[in-house]
Amino acid sequence: MFTYFKMKKMQWRVKIALYDAVLGFMDNKRDIMNTAKKLFDSVKDVPAEDIRDEFIGKLAEIVHEEAEANKINSKAKMSK
Repeated sequence: MFTYFKMKKMQWRVKIALYDAVLGFMDNKRDIMNTAKKLFDSVKDVPAEDIRDEFIGKLAEIVHEEAEANKINSKAKMSK
């Protein structure tokens, strides 16, 4: 009987680890989609010949803004 409970406990740990991995993947996917949407919205009115330069510039701006937001969030978490 003790072995059964021990097995069930291990089974729950495996399930939790699997669910956490799936949730992490979904969060990353959501972040990527949001970044792509912001990028598209920022360059949709740009002529085709300028799109490459504009794309690189806007991507750099978006990454910088997200890095600053993450830095602020991590500092806020550390101060708690």
